[in-house]
Amino acid sequence: MTRPRNPFYSHLFLPLSFLGGLLFFSCSAEPQEPRPDESTLPIPGNQGKIAISSVTDVSLTLNWIRASDAYTLRDALEYLVYQSTSPNIDTVTNMETNGTPLGAFAPFTIATLNVSGLTPSVTYYFNIIVRNSTGGKAAYTMQMLDAAPLVGGGGAITATIPAAGQVNLLWTQATDFVTPQPVLQYIVYQSTLANLTTVAQILANGTAASAYSAGIGSLTLTKSVSTTVYYWNIIVKDAAGNMSAYTQTMK
Repeated sequence: MTRPRNPFYSHLFLPLSFLGGLLFFSCSAEPQEPRPDESTLPIPGNQGKIAISSVTDVSLTLNWIRASDAYTLRDALEYLVYQSTSPNIDTVTNMETNGTPLGAFAPFTIATLNVSGLTPSVTYYFNIIVRNSTGGKAAYTMQMLDAAPLVGGGGAITATIPAAGQVNLLWTQATDFVTPQPVLQYIVYQSTLANLTTVAQILANGTAASAYSAGIGSLTLTKSVSTTVYYWNIIVKDAAGNMSAYTQTMK
């Protein structure tokens, strides 16, 4: 499409000596507006970092900062999320070759996407391509799902007294997207106060009543036969050292 001429062009008058006189002529120089460079790529926001939140045993939420571009409006930039079970989606080419697209290119006013249909004990990798109006594409930074284990049964612990001087704790085993369930490790802590709610509190206030053991869902421990009430909780740890706490119980 031909752009209308700019009426505000400039005249340049040059004096020339010709046969003892002056000859003037003018030439117009019409300013040119910059044209979009198709080689210009979008710039991912926050250095391309992708955050993972709201993790369950089958779903999660991806969050990112929207990109910017020299010629395409931010609201017009389009995004496509890719996932893989291998760390092979770090570039645009690798995403398009190895990854599984979650939908199609679309603008995101709010840069967030809920991902479902995941399988526990499977390692997942995620990345995003951002595309501008000229087709230029850029990759965010590949992110691995490496969340803390997900406690089983909502974190509930059942405590019973099978015999004098004993306490039996029963819980549902946790799951993890990276560490297989039989490899997850559990340790029991006790306290005489109700101060074992979080992992940090358990480690700061509790006394270890067992050592780490893998793949278990119950444990019988020695308990004082006094009338003192004890509070119990369990930490589950994956192979990467990520920890989660169950729900404190008393007996």
